[in-house]
Amino acid sequence: MMIVKSIFFVLSLALTLLCAAAEVKAAPSLVFPFSANWEILRSGFNNTLDVALEADTYGEEWTLEVRPDDGILLRTPRGTIKAVGVKSSDDPAERAPFDLLVINEKQLAQLFGIQEDSLAPLGREIFLDFRSEGPEEQTFTFKANPKYFVSVVLHLQL
Repeated sequence: MMIVKSIFFVLSLALTLLCAAAEVKAAPSLVFPFSANWEILRSGFNNTLDVALEADTYGEEWTLEVRPDDGILLRTPRGTIKAVGVKSSDDPAERAPFDLLVINEKQLAQLFGIQEDSLAPLGREIFLDFRSEGPEEQTFTFKANPKYFVSVVLHLQL
């Protein structure tokens, strides 16, 4: 009976260690939280052909995760999307693995809370500047329909 308990204990310990090793392997190698503030400006033409403007301001914490198996993930309260990192500088002093993120336009619009059904067909890629000395703000314009545009001014605080 003592041998059975010992074998059970050893198997239990081995299973616990394997589970712990699997969790460590699945953990992100880099987690980078940052503040994202943006303004959404809706412009278009009303029935009298006057320009109609409407603006909303938002701010929240986003997270950039670099995982060995999944690549680069951009997480917000509205969802998670995959991104591709690009290094635009050949400077050997720049040790960061990337300074630009390439993101699908439709997916980025969804992260800003712009509904998919209100967007015109999208599909081009957008470059999101992620350098610490990068621009203070980045502007993106999404066409919602022939008379309606959504402009997003994004401020990243690294």
